[in-house]
Amino acid sequence: MFPKDESEIVKEGKNLHHCVGSYAKKHFVYGTSIIVFVRDKAHRETPLYTLELKNNRIIQLKGERNKAADEEAKKEAELFLAHCGKLKIEF
Repeated sequence: MFPKDESEIVKEGKNLHHCVGSYAKKHFVYGTSIIVFVRDKAHRETPLYTLELKNNRIIQLKGERNKAADEEAKKEAELFLAHCGKLKIEF
C-alpha cells in the first residue's frame, strides 16, 4: 500500500514503533524517498513492514521496533521492485 498523506506515514511509525513518521516530508514534499506499507493480503489493515525505496533500490525494510524483515518479506520486496522495473516505474 502507498500512503495517501503524511498522517498515514506518522501513524505507521507509531503502530510499528519506528521512525518512518519522520520520513513523511521525504515522501510527500521532497520526493527523495518512496514509502510503501507492507501488508498481508488477508489483513490489509495490519502493518507488517515499512519499505523505503530510493534510486530504484531498497533502502530499508523494517518491522515492528525496527525488526529486520524475514527472508520471505525480503524476497517479496525484491520481486516488487523487479516488477516495477519491468513496468518502467522508477523510484
